Amino acid sequence: MQKQERILLDGLPLVSKKEKKKILLQLLYLYKRLSEQREPDADMKGIQLSDKLETTYSFSQQEKWEIKKVKAILLGKRGLYKQYLPIWFELLSEHRVADRPELVIEDLIAIANHLRILGDQEKGISRYKEAYMLAKDNHFTILSNQCLSLLIDIFANSKQYT
Repeated sequence: MQKQERILLDGLPLVSKKEKKKILLQLLYLYKRLSEQREPDADMKGIQLSDKLETTYSFSQQEKWEIKKVKAILLGKRGLYKQYLPIWFELLSEHRVADRPELVIEDLIAIANHLRILGDQEKGISRYKEAYMLAKDNHFTILSNQCLSLLIDIFANSKQYT
């Protein structure tokens, strides 16, 4: 993947602005994958690139959401919760306005996971429950089961069997 990064970076000066935008998006996804493999500084490179993409280029709404999501994930890997939680709440709000329940559920799960990591069990549980009910109401079986399993795990770990 590091070779892919070098190839993408080396090709940037040779392409048009439209192609540059596509390459930079691919580079952002590459930084996300490198960060998942614990490559040093991949998360910081991704955060910086996402900032550049947000300010320099215009994107479709779906692409904007993806960039924000990757940025939030990378900020989360750095432990910068004061920066990533507002992004997740912003995405949640935008997805609700756009009436995209599957994305709302994913946002609620991400927020609940982060709240749980930060030690706020009750708010995390409430977000998981909200996501579960929304998934159930919209017949998203996989997401519903995911939420339910997360809730069962939390309750079992905290010995709340009722």
